[in-house]
Order: sequence, then C-alpha cells, then structure tokens
Amino acid sequence: MKKHLTKKEIKIPIYTGTLLLIDSNSKKKVKKEVKNFDKHEIYATSVLFEHKSKTGYGIVFNFDYKHAKISHGVIAHEAYHISSFIAEEHRIQWDPANDEPFAYLINWIVDQIYLFTKENNLKVHLEKY
Repeated sequence: MKKHLTKKEIKIPIYTGTLLLIDSNSKKKVKKEVKNFDKHEIYATSVLFEHKSKTGYGIVFNFDYKHAKISHGVIAHEAYHISSFIAEEHRIQWDPANDEPFAYLINWIVDQIYLFTKENNLKVHLEKY
C-alpha cells in the first residue's frame, strides 16, 4: 500500500492553539509534521506538539490500519484526550457540577474529525459488540 499523509490544521475557537488532524500510514511522514511523534505503529493517537511557537494538539489516525478499523468510539476516545490536553493547558478543572467546558470541547473536536473524514472520503466503522 502506498504511503500517504493527509492533514488539516484548524484554529481552536475560544481556547488558543491549533488542532491538527492527520490520516497517515507512514510514521516517517508523520514525524515531519509532529517532531515528537514516537509511536511504533500508527492506529489512533493524540499528541501535544509545538506549532508556530504555540501549543498544538494533534490526532493521528491510520484509516488503513490492518489490525483494526477507526470506529466512532475511537474518535470519541481521541477527542476526550485532546479535550483533556486543552483543559490542562488552560487550567480548566473538571467539575461534575459544571462539565460544560469539556462537553463543548469534545463536541467541537468530534465535529472537526467528522468534517475531516468527509472531506477526505475516510470511512468510520461502527463496532458490533
């Protein structure tokens, strides 16, 4: 299978920073975009990185991964990690009496991921349990 990398950079509203979404089956190509990327294999992972002297938040997917498909649950899982990174960076404390900041972030991140998948014709799978 040919090595590829597709990416999209999105300015994060309200909070500062950039969300970087990547679909790739090439660790070498991902390392050119995310210098501190150190995963052995690419499936789905969230990373913090430096982007134009500011903190960047990245999710690297491999929609061609041979051992597992990217599911709706995987997207939610990675969106949660990114929302936690953003919250930590902005010193937002999780509060069960007011979880709106996390709900907003997860909602926005998931929407951005689905737009990315639609724009790039990437298939998200529904897991059958």
